[in-house]
Amino acid sequence: MLQLGQTQAAAAVFDNLTAFADAHLEDTVRMDYFAVSYPEIQVWDMDFQQKNRVHCYYIRGLGRLGKGATQPAEADFNQVLALENHHAGAWIHLHMAQAK
Repeated sequence: MLQLGQTQAAAAVFDNLTAFADAHLEDTVRMDYFAVSYPEIQVWDMDFQQKNRVHCYYIRGLGRLGKGATQPAEADFNQVLALENHHAGAWIHLHMAQAK
């Protein structure tokens, strides 16, 4: 949208990402009984709370980076990497934020 010159629409998307992450960062996540990935969950014993925090920090970082708030975005991406050091998206976007 930014590349198409639709700055207001792009800003709304970035704001929605940030708002969603802020609203759901501290959610209590429980398993859905109809989860299709149930066997994977049983094998790897996933921490749903941590996966939720990783996701929320990451999308908040994307929203902040899109709005040009590079330092807060870097903080979010670093938080993701502290929780999940192999998160490729966080590594890529952290370097993008640092390059600005």
